[in-house]
Amino acid sequence: MNFKRAKDLVCKTIVEFLDGYYPPTNPHDVLTQRVAHLFSTVTDEDIIKVEGLAWYIGGRELTNEEKAQLKAEARSLQNMLLWDYLCKEVHYHAYKKGYLEATKEFDLIGGKMLMYTLDIIKTKIKKIGT
Repeated sequence: MNFKRAKDLVCKTIVEFLDGYYPPTNPHDVLTQRVAHLFSTVTDEDIIKVEGLAWYIGGRELTNEEKAQLKAEARSLQNMLLWDYLCKEVHYHAYKKGYLEATKEFDLIGGKMLMYTLDIIKTKIKKIGT
């Protein structure tokens, strides 16, 4: 049995075991959906998507009122003194963990991941607020 055939057989067995269907358009999608349901994970449908003038959360298009509320909240958050101090706090801990107290490469990676996470949040808030 060649590798591709064995892989397809394993995938088919797992998908059918998880009450999926086979052959799905993409077996990975079925498995991801089932795992997300079982373990309550966050998927790409749980985040805010902006496509042109339409905004989506959970596959549902937001109303104009909901968009206006999110924009107002994002602008308000950006202007808060507390937000500025929290960003500085995360930046400080990332620098401390990644450079000052680093003893292993994982410490540096951890510090960089904190900065990456902060950047994602800042960028999303800025995008929503505009």
